[in-house]
Amino acid sequence: MLRLGSCQLALDPAKVVLGVDIRRVTDVAAGHRRHDPRVRTQERPRPYVAHGVDLHLGPQGAVEEDGCAHLAPVSGDGGHCTFTPALDKTSHQRRGDERLVDRKHKDRRRPGAPGLGQPGPDRPAHAVRPGVVHDDNGVAQAAGLADLLRRRAQHDHHWAAPTRSESAQAALGERRPAELHESLRAAQAPAGAGGQQQPGHVPGPAGHQVGHGEPKRPPTSTRGEQAATGGTIVGLVDLTAYERRLSRPTRIKLPEFQRNGRLKHVIFADQFDRPMLENLDTLSNMVRELARDRETQLFLRDLLPHKRAMLYFTQASTRTFLSFTAACQLLGMPIAEIRDPSVSSEYKGESPFDSMRMFSSYFDLVVMRTAAAGFAEACAYLMNDLDEFNERHVPVVNGGSGADEHPTQALLDIHTIQRCFEFASERDSSKRTRFDDYRKTYPDLTRGLDSKVYGFCGDIGRGRTVHSLATLLALYSDVQMHFVSPPDDRMRLPGPMRESLSAKGVKVFEHDSLADIVENVDLLYMTRIQWEHDKDNSGRSGPAAVDPNFVLTPELADRMKSYAPILHPFPRNAEIPFEVDHNSRAMYFREARNGMWVRAALLAHLFDVDGLIVSHHREVFSHYHDYNTGSK
Repeated sequence: MLRLGSCQLALDPAKVVLGVDIRRVTDVAAGHRRHDPRVRTQERPRPYVAHGVDLHLGPQGAVEEDGCAHLAPVSGDGGHCTFTPALDKTSHQRRGDERLVDRKHKDRRRPGAPGLGQPGPDRPAHAVRPGVVHDDNGVAQAAGLADLLRRRAQHDHHWAAPTRSESAQAALGERRPAELHESLRAAQAPAGAGGQQQPGHVPGPAGHQVGHGEPKRPPTSTRGEQAATGGTIVGLVDLTAYERRLSRPTRIKLPEFQRNGRLKHVIFADQFDRPMLENLDTLSNMVRELARDRETQLFLRDLLPHKRAMLYFTQASTRTFLSFTAACQLLGMPIAEIRDPSVSSEYKGESPFDSMRMFSSYFDLVVMRTAAAGFAEACAYLMNDLDEFNERHVPVVNGGSGADEHPTQALLDIHTIQRCFEFASERDSSKRTRFDDYRKTYPDLTRGLDSKVYGFCGDIGRGRTVHSLATLLALYSDVQMHFVSPPDDRMRLPGPMRESLSAKGVKVFEHDSLADIVENVDLLYMTRIQWEHDKDNSGRSGPAAVDPNFVLTPELADRMKSYAPILHPFPRNAEIPFEVDHNSRAMYFREARNGMWVRAALLAHLFDVDGLIVSHHREVFSHYHDYNTGSK
């Protein structure tokens, strides 16, 4: 039992705490006692040693959420108020009950006596501590203490947490970060009788109760999706300042993302036209060839050693993050990264836009991935405004924005498709080529991306890679696109996208089963179900089950055209079994590797060193051995 002046903290040994060293509880207790003129410490408590996180008040009793132990009044007898933090059982047994005994004022602890921070005969109203809530029985709910403990816990969020026992995990439950965030607000609301507002408090927004001198929290407009961040609580993103610019037609926006005829930022797939795609494809092949030799590798590394890149990935990523890392390293760019906002000042409430301004002070490039659609575009506008102010140009590259777009993934997809549809082989000769072999079976086959039938299968509505790739494929002539998706409006082809593709001359078809199209497509682009966007997945710990109608089985893969490549942006779930990996049509691992070359070429274009790569490649590979030299 811990007693704070006229309040007690009862330590329940049956719980498990995950985040705050209980020594901090006793430290804060001592601080409260020092400010209480009626109380003098007779015995300094020995500290409890237990790890945990947030300790704060709940409205009714002790409530635990996602590793957080809530302090709440569970009983009170006048001046006594008992709180129950969760405590490591072994630590509790080892240390025993620690108590602060205040014998001098024992007689005042009777029903109806004033509690800690409550006005009474010996405590004038001006001595009441702000942030303390009282119920009708005089029970003090130490909101100020709980808030202080919460802040101390957040400061030490990196402490390791012990493994939960099964009973403790059942008691704690698996709550989503959004629910935890709301519980933090609810925990600070007064728990008066009948839910009535208590004296000394003013209501804040969304039911939040604000104490004396505590500022109201301003509402924000857009929340990044919590499930897509790997379980981290991310600050709210307010896009109000950029609302008008974000709502403009795409064609009007495009000039703002260009600079001297080159890309200034990479935000949309619509920023690319066919000539630029051809140039980036050629440049990617040059980077690939130069990277094979040590001497030419050194040339690449000398291109941008004076530039620094920030990889700002607040959403889970493997291939995009690593391929951008490798691309920066190929060009000699030092990098820094933030992959978890909980280790940045955003955990303390810093605006993501302030984070971006800091990045622009330290780095020359920001590659970002976010769960909030529109945030990458808004950051590009922010960089444009700063460019006008201090003439410092910092490109923003969209590495995936919510369920909206993923333009750099579309670039590497186009590069992979171009290489596949060259139908080239190292065994080609003047007498026989791979393309000629295919033409014997498919007489109408042509090289290139024109006159092709493209199939897309999976979560079409929320698949940002599908949106960006379809936009780029629409640049080619005589194209058909077949979209296969579950019968769910969220996963179907969005109406605006269908209209946009049709306006560009694309023939669009929709299907309910992959088997309907597998034999007719020239390329199949498989995607997973984007289950992390579901709002009802709080109890889900992994991907949803895949309908067999949307699974590319080995039997279906064998029915495809022999030259038709199978692509997948990854990560995959069950839509492509591992057995398909051995099929000659499976190109998704080559597709992933191509991301390194394409993104290196894109960075070279952004920093205007692509001309140096072209010149050096021509110089290195201009010499050919003439086997006919000396012959007559």
